[in-house]
Amino acid sequence: MSAVIKSNSCRGNSDTFVQPRSLMKSIKLDECELNGKFKLLGYIGSGSYGVVYSALDVVTREIVVIKKITNIFDTVNNARRVLREVKVLRMLSSHVNIVGFKRILPPLDPNNFDSLCLVFEYVDTDLYKLIHSNQYFTNLHIQFFVYQMLCAVNYIHSAGIIHRDLKPANVLVNANCSLKLCDFGLARSVINSTQSSDNQVLELPKAPLQCRTLSKHVVTRWYRAPELILLTNHYTTAVDMWSVGCILAELLSMQAESNCRPVDRHPLFPGTSCFPFSADEPSAYSDKFDQLNIIFNVIGTPSKEAILSVDNASSQSYLEALKPQKGIDWFKRYPGADPKAVDLLSKLLCFDPRKRITAAEALEHSYLKQMRNETRFQMYKSADSSDLDWEQESLTKDQLKLLICKELLTDNPMSKPQANKDECKLGESTQLLHTSFWTNCSNSNSCNSSDS
Repeated sequence: MSAVIKSNSCRGNSDTFVQPRSLMKSIKLDECELNGKFKLLGYIGSGSYGVVYSALDVVTREIVVIKKITNIFDTVNNARRVLREVKVLRMLSSHVNIVGFKRILPPLDPNNFDSLCLVFEYVDTDLYKLIHSNQYFTNLHIQFFVYQMLCAVNYIHSAGIIHRDLKPANVLVNANCSLKLCDFGLARSVINSTQSSDNQVLELPKAPLQCRTLSKHVVTRWYRAPELILLTNHYTTAVDMWSVGCILAELLSMQAESNCRPVDRHPLFPGTSCFPFSADEPSAYSDKFDQLNIIFNVIGTPSKEAILSVDNASSQSYLEALKPQKGIDWFKRYPGADPKAVDLLSKLLCFDPRKRITAAEALEHSYLKQMRNETRFQMYKSADSSDLDWEQESLTKDQLKLLICKELLTDNPMSKPQANKDECKLGESTQLLHTSFWTNCSNSNSCNSSDS
């Protein structure tokens, strides 16, 4: 596979936190926050979470990415998302198609901190930037990108986790076309364990794994599966597969044969509202730019059987009142597409999540036959499936801070202060971290809140 990536900047977009834009612009990363182990190279980007910089490891001379997350303890949700991202990354980042997580840096003031710096492997760019560049992809490039995405998603699902925020900006790409998924702040575990009681990994079931009742306002609108929009009481790993389908469609638009100029590339379902999240009245359903209407204009209205499978009465009534329409001809939209790619696309963008293709099934699809590599096709294996048990509990900010401090201790074991006092006394920060939290962390076996 020849290199096609010319950009050397990593992405910096996320919807993990909600923060005013004025604050986002003022957030900076100071070199004294880097524990004397890294030198800042340059600014990469910012988002609602904070800022991202590239940096040089002064010992290994390796270029890394440092993500500074701010306002961690402003709300319980912020704290939960930071803890979740770190926990999930520790579980999954050994996979070749998931961004490598290296460590958390100790805060300057361990007794009073509200931001953390996470260190990741450096990746050249992301699919969002590539899609909006002047580059074109061949069918071979698309096959390779989709295959790597599915390997990562299959691994994530085999760990009993739903990513919940797959979009081009969260798909990182290197100049050699290697691909890695990132941004696990919205990830959640599913009810069904993928492991037996003796920790033997079981094959994923044909049906997608079901998630306990969770927030429906996840996934960037344009990549959000219909069942999330319709407020069904439960959703499954199938929501990630819908997002993969949306991304595949954008990749197909990058083929020169599809006659789509770079300036005309856009998401497959670019809705401007998303009832009931963005609308005040039920009449918003009739808005031609509403997300559901945009979807049905492309894939067609669902069958009666699919409508009956929706477990929300008002959503069923809405769907039954729709005027039936057929889906578009994919080959007119993407005239240069491989017929096998179109077949996979239609299976990924199936309205009924029960019939939507799973990651494991998609990896066996004929479109990806020449891409198969057993070293990438891995299932998650772990002797401990309790890493996300805390998600079942209603924790306070103090309890969440305790758990985050435990994660800090994992990456910053007891050490003597550095002799060089000019480097912001950063070695002493590690020592203070242990002094402040070690007793509580080592003695605490449970973080159950009183009302959980």
